[in-house]
Amino acid sequence: MWSIVGLINGFLPKICRLSGVAILGPVGNFWWSGLPANVSMEAWNVQVAQDKWAVGVAHHAPWLTYWWNTQKLFPASSVIAFNPAIMSRADMAIIPSFAYRTHAVIYACVSFRFFCCWDLGWDGMHVDRSRSLSLHNCVDCLQHQVRQQGEYESLHRDMMVGFGKWSWSPVELEDPFPGGEGKVHLWHGAEDLIVPVGMSRYIAESLPWVRYHELPTAGHLFPMAPGMADVIVKSLLLGDE
Repeated sequence: MWSIVGLINGFLPKICRLSGVAILGPVGNFWWSGLPANVSMEAWNVQVAQDKWAVGVAHHAPWLTYWWNTQKLFPASSVIAFNPAIMSRADMAIIPSFAYRTHAVIYACVSFRFFCCWDLGWDGMHVDRSRSLSLHNCVDCLQHQVRQQGEYESLHRDMMVGFGKWSWSPVELEDPFPGGEGKVHLWHGAEDLIVPVGMSRYIAESLPWVRYHELPTAGHLFPMAPGMADVIVKSLLLGDE
């Protein structure tokens, strides 16, 4: 996401004209330059133990990332392994509605199978069988969309790039709209257990041109909450006023 912001003044003006950008719960790299150690450590400790291992492997030994996430000796990335522990209470409350909104499954940056587990009654979430069958049908039809480039490129290499060694950091970015013709909005749920909010907070504090929106009771799936898409688009087009 932050890479696209860096391209706005370069490549993008040649193909389109933007009036603003909305970034929603972006993944952060714990090793970005310019991040204070306490900010990185606080965010690091939000992760479940298996993600600390998986992310550490992706950064320090990227050539082992695929093996780590496919072997059976140790827990793999919780996103890839479908561990429900990374979903907040707010996320759990949103998930049942996915059975009625087939388009919502496309958003599943976590995993399609993840939602099936809850829909079948995990963690006390009980729904009728017709609902779970509806979601399973969505999964069968749409699962390939998340892995269009293949499982390695879409999942494992994505981790290697996201948590690898970057030559730049978001805190070094310049305002992509220096003339005020657009705004960059950053949204993050304070209860996000998949992407810790701490790094977004610090980046927003470091970049005065970013309009930061922190949702105090929201998790990672807040864009799928009823009415939230309208709120985000309205803020993007009309401003916070």
